[in-house]
Amino acid sequence: FDDAQIAAAWRYNAEHPPLLKSLFALSGLLFHDTLGWMRPATAYRLPAFAFTALIPALSYRMGTGIYGRAVGLFAALSFLLVPRTLFNGVLACFDVPVATLWLLVMLLFWRSATSTRAGLWCGVAFGLAMATKHNALFLPLIVVPFALWQGWRTSVSSRVARRSFLQLVGLFALVAVLFALTALFLGPPAFQERMTLLSPQTIYIVLLAVGGGWILRELR
Repeated sequence: FDDAQIAAAWRYNAEHPPLLKSLFALSGLLFHDTLGWMRPATAYRLPAFAFTALIPALSYRMGTGIYGRAVGLFAALSFLLVPRTLFNGVLACFDVPVATLWLLVMLLFWRSATSTRAGLWCGVAFGLAMATKHNALFLPLIVVPFALWQGWRTSVSSRVARRSFLQLVGLFALVAVLFALTALFLGPPAFQERMTLLSPQTIYIVLLAVGGGWILRELR
């Protein structure tokens, strides 16, 4: 687990996050090297097959929930008729898996308006998306402005709700400023190297998790 060993193992494709690369490797190790059930190409691509198979189901679930069963069925079948996505979905690459997780994040974000549990799972799905491909970092640009607008709009009739909403936004802003000042003080290389279990960065994350959880509990 030291830096030299990690770099030696991941240098070939260092620009992408590790989730899918790990799944491809483990699938090849299990289904080809150990069990001998599949050819190498099929064994390595199996995780991509699984992610691709989830998209019609997620499209159906979201379309049905928002507009009705006919729309959900149309959305699911439409995906199966797009040649490019069908081609990319059988490769050991990251494009369709991150599209699957992007769709899952949006589905859970939509459901989080009425379900606390869905909101928690939305965070998990976003973490998996970031561990799959970096374009998942565009998701906050979509959901955060909408969430802020929705929070401001729905808290207008309650002074307590508006206060809790502003406290939550203020907490996120405070943690962002603390991270920025720490990065500015240490410099980018040292900021990353010193992000350990016992570091100021960990304290900021704990502050955000505990403080945000308390505010959300009061807001609920």
